Amino acid sequence: MTAEYTNWETEFVDAKFVDQRLKTRFFKIMDAFAATPDKSTWAAAGSRSSAKAAYRFFSNKDVSRDELLDSVSRATIEKMKHADAEWILAVQDTTSVGFGNRKAIKGMGHHCSAEQRGMLVHSCIAVTAQGIPLGLLYQEIHTRDVRRDDSATKDEKRSRPIEEKESCRWIHTMNETHQRVPKDIPVLTVCDREGDFYELFSEAADLGENFLIRIPETYTLKEAIYDLGILGGMKGAPSDGMPGARSIWQGLEVLCSLLTYRNYML
Repeated sequence: MTAEYTNWETEFVDAKFVDQRLKTRFFKIMDAFAATPDKSTWAAAGSRSSAKAAYRFFSNKDVSRDELLDSVSRATIEKMKHADAEWILAVQDTTSVGFGNRKAIKGMGHHCSAEQRGMLVHSCIAVTAQGIPLGLLYQEIHTRDVRRDDSATKDEKRSRPIEEKESCRWIHTMNETHQRVPKDIPVLTVCDREGDFYELFSEAADLGENFLIRIPETYTLKEAIYDLGILGGMKGAPSDGMPGARSIWQGLEVLCSLLTYRNYML
């Protein structure tokens, strides 16, 4: 497989390296990955010496992951400015990356099961309404220091502060998009059903951001009434039960204010 686009300098035009040799090595690594994206680092490098050079680059303390990502983000925004598109979609999603039981890999956390080690990569990419990808806007990585606790009930999970939940990454990413993208570029944040929670809606309203959320297909009337109660001020503690008429009515008022405040695209 050969990549049609190999001009990586335009994607990392202002990336800062403390040594020119690091920059040269970086572009060689990127060209190798583009030519064989389905291969491991060892296989893509083409030789033993090139593979070892790539691993030395990855472990070099003078190489900043954040700097490389920010450079890509700035290049993406430049393409957004010249896209001549009515809307730019800022599509968020999370990828689970598992490394099995390889405990020697540094920086890994608990993954989908008690045995697996890995990380969660949450990305936001810019795409035109016609489906043309423009590039990466923002990306962050999360690891679980402890094994995922599946013993908590749904009500107990709902009562936890949003700052303690993994779903906070959707809010953080929306904030990063809001700060990075110029105000004159129309952006629509797109999330799957993991983004279907009140705190994200509230943050979008406060920021003046447009957003589109795909709700679960199995969303029941009972769940809708419960969520209206949360909107209306119900704490959502396990002992609360279903919301009363007052909480539901206040939730409807909040929902109506959100809908009238922003225009939603379907």
